[in-house]
Amino acid sequence: ARGIVNAPLIPSKVEGDKLWVGRAWVKKEEVVPLAKAVAYYSTILQSDSKSAAALDYRGFAKQLLGDTEGAMQDWDRAIKVDPTHANSFASRALHWLNAGKFDAALQDATAASKLQPANANFLVIRSSIRIRRREWDSALVDANEALR
Repeated sequence: ARGIVNAPLIPSKVEGDKLWVGRAWVKKEEVVPLAKAVAYYSTILQSDSKSAAALDYRGFAKQLLGDTEGAMQDWDRAIKVDPTHANSFASRALHWLNAGKFDAALQDATAASKLQPANANFLVIRSSIRIRRREWDSALVDANEALR
């Protein structure tokens, strides 16, 4: 609403006209409903077709709405327009993890971690992938680094 592309978040509390989203209360009218999120990010992309953040968030919204193919297209495009956008690699890694494609997941999680080595979330994703691959020592290294 303020011209800033924010990550899609699911409200965890509702009080009157306010929603607890992430770590803050926001007014309901400032929140785009999930059903309208794809259109919202598409509007942003009309004015900035190379916004990797808008593509990443639209992909996330599409995934939540069950459009996995559309989500993957958005994440692929986000990475193509900005190969330094770590969040798009992480989003795609989570998709691959949930789909059981651990090699692709590890590749994308590693790319995200290399782009933003201090981001603990990317290390946690990579640790989760390594756990699913039964790579216990590597998973522990990533988990410990995330905690550090």
